[in-house]
Amino acid sequence: MSAATATERTIDAVRELVVREELAGGTQIRQEEVAARLGVSRSPLREALRALESEGLVVSLPNKGAVVRSLSAQDVYDIYDLRVRLESLAAERAARDPRPEQLSVLEQANEDFAALLPSFAVDDLQFVREIEAVNRRFHQGFIDMANSWRLNQLLERTVHAVLVFQNFQWYERDELARSLLFHQLIAQAIARREGGRAGNLVAEHILLGRDILVERRRASMGQPDIPAPPDDEPDPTTT
Repeated sequence: MSAATATERTIDAVRELVVREELAGGTQIRQEEVAARLGVSRSPLREALRALESEGLVVSLPNKGAVVRSLSAQDVYDIYDLRVRLESLAAERAARDPRPEQLSVLEQANEDFAALLPSFAVDDLQFVREIEAVNRRFHQGFIDMANSWRLNQLLERTVHAVLVFQNFQWYERDELARSLLFHQLIAQAIARREGGRAGNLVAEHILLGRDILVERRRASMGQPDIPAPPDDEPDPTTT
């Protein structure tokens, strides 16, 4: 196995531990223990941690080393606010000139999502993994259709995998069914070249997911209601 391949596999493995919260927010990553757990040397692990720091999943702290980044309520709103704008733009661009083979990717993802619904069980980790993977395939499908490497790169750094996975763990069956309906409507709007409608549907879809996440994170942590930030926040550079 080449050094590059070993590093890539280690990045995927550590990302998986963080996303599944086997390494929870605030956890110090003890390199010897994680390397032994993954069966890798510390060299590819160090490279993996640097890559995950650039993704925002890990942060380096003085005297502690690599730590899994914790997310505040404000972080959640910031991430979803950016995601709404970027994915809506991607959907609008996807509707400019959709090709049949691109639309088939969206259709297949929706068929696979529908096929998984009867086996709904959010306490089944394998089900959550499968539904999250299909969801990711749909969203990445129309993002790729936007044909913008810059937009793709921005979304890779914005969409927080931990939040998406956590959200699916908290979804009820009817909420998953509603998510599928949105996917179907988005695919339909893109196929009809209705860019504005596709963008609006994506925005509403993501914001509904955000609201579920915020509500259930609050309940699980025993916190009071988390207010949404104001639309127009003061610029800290001018105060």
